[in-house]
Amino acid sequence: MSDNDESRTSQPIDNPISDRRTVLKGLGAAAIGAPLLASRRTSAGAAYDTYDGDYGTVIDVTDKGADDTGNQSVSGLIQSLLDDNGDDTLLKFPQGEYYMDEQVSMSNFNHVGIFGPEATLVPADYHNFTYAGGNPSDMQLFSFGRVDNCSSSDLLFQGFEVDQTADDTGIRVIEAAVNDGLEVYEIDIYGRHDSGTYGPGRFNIRSSSGTGIVDNFRAPDGAAHVSETPNDGNLWRGPTGIVNNKHVGELTIKHCTIKGFPDNGVYADDGDGKRIIYGGLFGTSATAALRIGGIDSVVKYPTIHIDTTRPNFQKPGGIRIEDGTNVLVRDATITLDAAHEGMQGIVVMDACQSATVRNVDISSTSSESIQGIVANPGCGPITVEDTTIDWSPAGGYGVWIKGESSPANVTLDNVTITDGAGVTGAGFREGIRNDREDTTLTDVEVTQTSSSDRHALWNRADHSHVNGGTYEAQKYGILDESGFTEYDGITAKSQRGNEGVRLLDASHDIQIYNSTLYNGIRDDGCAGLDTGNNTVK
Repeated sequence: MSDNDESRTSQPIDNPISDRRTVLKGLGAAAIGAPLLASRRTSAGAAYDTYDGDYGTVIDVTDKGADDTGNQSVSGLIQSLLDDNGDDTLLKFPQGEYYMDEQVSMSNFNHVGIFGPEATLVPADYHNFTYAGGNPSDMQLFSFGRVDNCSSSDLLFQGFEVDQTADDTGIRVIEAAVNDGLEVYEIDIYGRHDSGTYGPGRFNIRSSSGTGIVDNFRAPDGAAHVSETPNDGNLWRGPTGIVNNKHVGELTIKHCTIKGFPDNGVYADDGDGKRIIYGGLFGTSATAALRIGGIDSVVKYPTIHIDTTRPNFQKPGGIRIEDGTNVLVRDATITLDAAHEGMQGIVVMDACQSATVRNVDISSTSSESIQGIVANPGCGPITVEDTTIDWSPAGGYGVWIKGESSPANVTLDNVTITDGAGVTGAGFREGIRNDREDTTLTDVEVTQTSSSDRHALWNRADHSHVNGGTYEAQKYGILDESGFTEYDGITAKSQRGNEGVRLLDASHDIQIYNSTLYNGIRDDGCAGLDTGNNTVK
């Protein structure tokens, strides 16, 4: 078992096997340890018969009259084939282009596959697509299962390219709600989604014992804000890349590419299910590239680069831990270079019960004032460990721990914040700002020497514990206005020749022991200062 006991099974995955259900059941453990098995998409010819032996009925859609030139819609024919053949059916799309102008759906099914390893789906534009249920935002090529009273399982959807490069075109390629056995592989979506309708994928596991995987689902061209589309007024902001919001099982989102969406890149939140986001490339999306919640959810190995400035995207950020318990973010690389004021590398929201951030690299050269890691006032216990923040935006905190009266402690352990940040008129001039009582900093290294007004640590919270570590800045290494805080074994230095530690008049009952203090301590009225075994240089 690994990390936060995030696997439901311990079966390793290290080679292809014929029983896909067995592979799928083992994904939870594999997603946290060794890299997962690659999808079964292979070269032309071999791939097309990959699944023939897995289904009782196998149909080449062109044998039934499907037009593969993109001139005539195949939607009605595909719907009829699914209706007539039902369960245990595989529909295969040979190489070609398949035009679709209305939704194909199955509400109740077991063991159905849609496979097109060299096929291209061409959706009709906004003006010519027949949408379902009177909702112009709800344009979908394929809809499988249903969220309420779900009775469907075992769905394979693999191999398609989706060409939405035409003007006013953008589609939800697939929406799937199954109890178990969801497999979505190798979907490549080309063209900016500029219809203003729902984003390309929505996936939910509706049984607490069920599992699923979305592997290599790629939408690199993003979407227009709804205000720039013919659907203006019918959808808030615009589409999200991948949605997982009515989920109670376990879903792995592996090696996906989602960039440039006006309402989150990946929204994996709501419901008590477990989410595993493994690898992938994620770019500028409003609110967050990855928005995560659930119980024992894991984000591991993603690369997030917020590099595009989009004026109508509201505060794009890296990872937003919305809620949940025992959420783990680890081995992530987050780069915040866009000129969006208020961006956040990782933010832990009030509803999150507990989370860990481990071995994460965050960097920024943004021309705006932004924040690296933020713990919001209401969130539960948070641990940040073995993490590096290379911090060179115009201003902002590397870490901001909010919550003056929160009972939940925050721990920083072996966190490094390197220099380069400036100071703007809004302030935000510290490497770390701590507002929460009972916070512990252990072996933290903060260097803030590029701007004459920056401090390494501003501690405003009582009963804090600062053990070891180095705090070096141009103005003061440590600025303290807390009570009952203990500093033990620290190094504090001002590059300007000021005292390493400054105690403001609000501070009281401060202990500083076994520390190296360059130019000593500036005491502006601390009520009760206890020192011992310190070295002043």
